[in-house]
Amino acid sequence: MPIRNQSLGDAADEDEHDKHDAGDAAKDQTAQAPEADSGANAQAAEIAAAQAPPPDEEEVGEGQGVSADGLPALPPKMPGGGRIRARMAAVQAIYQWRMSGTEIGELIIQFATAGRLRDLDRAYFEMLIRGVVHDVAGLEQAFDTHLSRPAVQLDPVEYAILLLASYELRECPEIPFAAVINEATNLAKIFGATDGHRFVNGVMDAVARDLRGDEMARSRRGPGA
Repeated sequence: MPIRNQSLGDAADEDEHDKHDAGDAAKDQTAQAPEADSGANAQAAEIAAAQAPPPDEEEVGEGQGVSADGLPALPPKMPGGGRIRARMAAVQAIYQWRMSGTEIGELIIQFATAGRLRDLDRAYFEMLIRGVVHDVAGLEQAFDTHLSRPAVQLDPVEYAILLLASYELRECPEIPFAAVINEATNLAKIFGATDGHRFVNGVMDAVARDLRGDEMARSRRGPGA
């Protein structure tokens, strides 16, 4: 199944029903946050970026519909900077790897040559796709028990998003679990099938309980608990 070319504006409209009142403020804060990851500033930017909805359609600009090989093109600007764009490109790369079997090194070269690695955190992009491809079986086990059907029957884009988010939950403890889930949900709104974001959100919430149970418990108890 090819990636659905849902407009970013449609995804943003859906998110308006779900976001908290603090979403707009978080988006404004993220736009000013530095892209470099260092200490508390990086974690604060990660949380704020995850809470912000995908950009409106007018932010995407003309000519940002579908790339030459049929994959949705990345928008020129995204709130939160390089890591959000790195995740978006990583979903495309994982999808393409699964569909074509292209070797990862060659795939990175193709993306760079096509200009898809501009204005993103390339090191994070490469870490994501190499980490996912290196342990697909292990990552699949993280969410397989929470599926109602075999993983092989999943929409290929949603499958790529689940792999990526499971990797971040397992290997990137510095990123809050809520930020990982929100980012995965937003990716599904942009690239996935209709209502696919609800499926991704539910599965990743269950995976977070398995991999970040202590962190989730602390979050529910609140500060100082």
